[in-house]
Amino acid sequence: MEIIDYFRLLRRNWALIAGCAALAVAAAWLVTVRTTPRYAASVTIFVAGRGTGGASAYEASLLSEERIKSYAHLLTTDRLIGALVREQPGRTAEQLRREISAGLVPGTVLLRATVRDPSPARAQAIANALGAGFIQLVDELERPAAGGVPPFKVSIVDRARLPAVPDSPNVPANLAIGLLAGLAAGVGAGVLREALDTSVKTVERLREIAGGPVLGVIGATGEHPPTGPSEDFRFLGTNLRFAGGGRPVGSVVVTAARPGDGASSTACGLAVALAHAGQRVILVDGSLRAPHVARYLGVDDAGAGLAGVLRGRTDLDGALRRWRDTTLSVLPCGPVPAAVPAHDLLGAPRMGELVDELRERADIVIVDAPPLLSAPDAAVLARACDGAIVVARYGRTGHDQLRRAAEQLHTVDARLIGTVLNRAPARPGAGPAPSPAPARLATPAAR
Repeated sequence: MEIIDYFRLLRRNWALIAGCAALAVAAAWLVTVRTTPRYAASVTIFVAGRGTGGASAYEASLLSEERIKSYAHLLTTDRLIGALVREQPGRTAEQLRREISAGLVPGTVLLRATVRDPSPARAQAIANALGAGFIQLVDELERPAAGGVPPFKVSIVDRARLPAVPDSPNVPANLAIGLLAGLAAGVGAGVLREALDTSVKTVERLREIAGGPVLGVIGATGEHPPTGPSEDFRFLGTNLRFAGGGRPVGSVVVTAARPGDGASSTACGLAVALAHAGQRVILVDGSLRAPHVARYLGVDDAGAGLAGVLRGRTDLDGALRRWRDTTLSVLPCGPVPAAVPAHDLLGAPRMGELVDELRERADIVIVDAPPLLSAPDAAVLARACDGAIVVARYGRTGHDQLRRAAEQLHTVDARLIGTVLNRAPARPGAGPAPSPAPARLATPAAR
């Protein structure tokens, strides 16, 4: 995965990552405030050889360094802890052993013992008692059997002081750990989410799965009737003109794999863009089961429409509506009798004759069709036209859904002219895709 892909992953999952970080910090804070404060008091003990027996000061120093390594464990022996238990009523030997830590100060002959306790005064008292008891214990163990002076001198260098602030919990450290853990969990969840997400999110993946050129990437245009074409649809219209491979596209079906992917709004936006470019355009609402074109463009759908023309109940001139004094004419769906199946109307020979008749009146005929995976209508209409444009919605249309939609067109021997990626997220400084097969996402906003 390239670095830019990681940045895209972080940008797409920033809310998830921020949420995990916030929860982890809140949990760390809750644990911290509920943790009993503990105070640390330390006593420092000096161990040195007396240089007796003809030993030099250097030899005595080496002996004391070796000796002190064996002294550290004496601080937690039962003999010394037992004496402290008698001085600390209510405390057990196991409790005291957990509170005491001891070790050699690196590079020295100093031994430091630290006692941690919820009470600062008790931590100080135990530490000082531990130091005194340790000196007494070493004196008893090292004193020669025949009497005399022990070969090692053990003394307290620093007595334990009364701690003013708790040693734990460490609030900044705990919050920092919580933040790092939350960020790591959020990034991990984001990676897992991306791995499990099989929706179309890149132009490259859209082209690979559908097997056709990507004609455009559509950003945000809103749900209200457009007053003019956006740059996204201008580029889509330009790319469509060159998508025929030397053969002009005179009629095209705009469809999708699933409902809600934006086929109807794409068909309307494309029709408006081509009309503003000076072409004579006829937009046909072929979604007899759930029409959207009339509502989107604000066209009257109460009178005669496509259904009436196909049934021979009205003529074409009486069904066409001019849109806002432009070169765009709209053939709405019109009332569809419940007793007449939509597939029978769209699959009849009259539909192909109607498309030919409309092509004589316009430079291009655009047919809004229902989703390919919801009904066979789109595949039937695609056969009657020069081909189909399949719209995929960013982050919602699945790979398998898109693949099945393309296969359905191939099954009926209908041509896939190209695809459109709809509702793509914004990228600062990006512009619309300028070619029929753009190499990357290139739109400014999502719709």
